[in-house]
This record gives sequence, C-alpha cells and structure tokens, in this order.
Amino acid sequence: MIESQHGRLKDSVIIIGDRKIGQNRSVSVGNNVTGGAIITGNNSTTNINFQLVSLPAPVSVNIDAEINALREIIAKLETSDRRKIDNAFADAQEELNKPQPDKDEVGDALNRALKYAKKPKDLHLQ
Repeated sequence: MIESQHGRLKDSVIIIGDRKIGQNRSVSVGNNVTGGAIITGNNSTTNINFQLVSLPAPVSVNIDAEINALREIIAKLETSDRRKIDNAFADAQEELNKPQPDKDEVGDALNRALKYAKKPKDLHLQ
C-alpha cells in the first residue's frame, strides 16, 4: 500500500501532481498499467472500479455472436460514417464466412469500424 496525505491507495494506483516538477506533466509507463489510474494536474482526483476477469478459451468464443453484439452497440451511435462502419462489418463477416478465415483481415475490418465509430468528437447514443 502507498500512504498518502489523502488516504490509502492500492499499489496499482499512481498519482502524479501532488508535487510540481517544472511545467512538464508527462507520464511514461515502461510496461503497462492494469486496474490503475495515472493522472496529472494540481488537486486532480480519480476513482477506480476495477474487477479482474479471466478470458474464456478462444475455441469457446462464438465470434459471430460477439461481432453482432459489437455491431448492435455501434449501431446506436449517431455518425455520418454509418456506411463506412457497415462496410467494415460486412468485410469482417465476409472473411469469417470463408473456409479458412484470415484473423488479421477480420481484425483489420473491425479496427476500421471502431476507428469510424470513435471519429466524431461528440458521440451521442440514440
């Protein structure tokens, strides 16, 4: 545990900003941060609700159902790139329908769909 003047923090939480070190408030993480928060600024605070879960075995995942669930979530977004998103999902589905689908092709198509889905600056759910 890390002791702080503001209370006790789990060791996975890093708070930067209690001390002002010049004007540089950049953060560098050498490996990764899981279940933590990195914040900068004066008097910044954050709350973390984190639950570690195990991923299912890859062979037990119904990829069609997962992609359809993702498509349904993204369909609720108001975006002018709807056609591009739909085309990207169609490309992913087309590749999955092949006897030996290329997982990189599926991933690239899904990444395209997600790129267009997060492109608008102001996302609104319908």
